Amino acid sequence: MAGRGGAGGARSGQGRLADTARLEERAFAIIEAAYGPEHPDTIARLHDLANTYRALGRESDALLMTERAGRHPRPLSVKAGERTAQHRNK
Repeated sequence: MAGRGGAGGARSGQGRLADTARLEERAFAIIEAAYGPEHPDTIARLHDLANTYRALGRESDALLMTERAGRHPRPLSVKAGERTAQHRNK
């Protein structure tokens, strides 16, 4: 069977990215409902969505997610569970 090169491969990749976006949107909604909009895990999900939207060419959606994340830098050196524990201890 031949590989999926060219436009067919690109469409296939875009389909997987679109699936990823839907899953990230769902994860974001769950995390935001559980922890609130200021929680580090919520902010991390916003950054994830922005990156996925950019990969899909959805630049305006990516910008909205980035703006919504505001001035909350994504804590790259801390694992999600540790961020949750730190937030609870504040």
